[in-house]
Amino acid sequence: DVKAATKQINEMMSQFPTSPVPHFKLGNLARAAERWEEAVEHYKKAIALAPQFVNARVNMAMAYRGMGRLDDAIESYRGALEFEQDRADVFVNFGVTLDAAGKMEEAKDAYEKAISLDPLLYQAYFNFGVLMAESFKDREAGIRLYRQSLKIQPNFPDAYHTLGNIYTTVGKYEEAKKLLELAVALRPDDSRFHNSLGMLADALGDNQAALRHYQRSVNQSPRSPAAIINAAKVLNSQARYKEAEAMCMEAIRIDPNYGEAYCQLGDVYKDSEQIGLSVQA
Repeated sequence: DVKAATKQINEMMSQFPTSPVPHFKLGNLARAAERWEEAVEHYKKAIALAPQFVNARVNMAMAYRGMGRLDDAIESYRGALEFEQDRADVFVNFGVTLDAAGKMEEAKDAYEKAISLDPLLYQAYFNFGVLMAESFKDREAGIRLYRQSLKIQPNFPDAYHTLGNIYTTVGKYEEAKKLLELAVALRPDDSRFHNSLGMLADALGDNQAALRHYQRSVNQSPRSPAAIINAAKVLNSQARYKEAEAMCMEAIRIDPNYGEAYCQLGDVYKDSEQIGLSVQA
């Protein structure tokens, strides 16, 4: 109960006005609700009361990232690391933000530092793998790092999922299937995993299986325009134009800036010989 928690924290603040903890907790509540600016203000107040409150600096960085203020997030992480230089988890989060800001070499340094501090921190290997495979375009290095994360934590579904997607891309479909099914077994309610199984089935030319997985992904995450459009593509290939059109419209309603939805809607109209509407889309 957020209201009750807020009331309790405010009472604590009135009793202990010089404690940073109430502001930290209120910041966490605001951040959980994606009220980013409010969260930042509370974290700033906590830090003003206790400059060495590292977790307040770290959580403020996360709030800044939620706002898209990556430079401010980076500075917050730097501030946190000035006080605690042995926090491997902070270096991992720092690396993610540096990568998002396009600072690839600094992100690489952050992940290497995290691993040197905690060689068993499997998330560090995984995020390092994302950096290498996606930002540096070194797929083999990414695969090695993903597998290292799984060696440490064999029940890590995100690593199976990411590896599965890579193997789908390079045409290693049997390996991809095994990995994606392991991801689903570990976290069956993750819509991304079913979406990826749909993409694998698409690559294999199994439209029925692809549509089944895409629809399950949409059912689990009804506000994911990507999953909706993938389902629309299969419906369009089956000449189920009205259903495909409805799904494209739903994706556009959810995210009017999702360009792929307009492209797919144009394809639906073209394939159904509604040429005028295709041009408009």
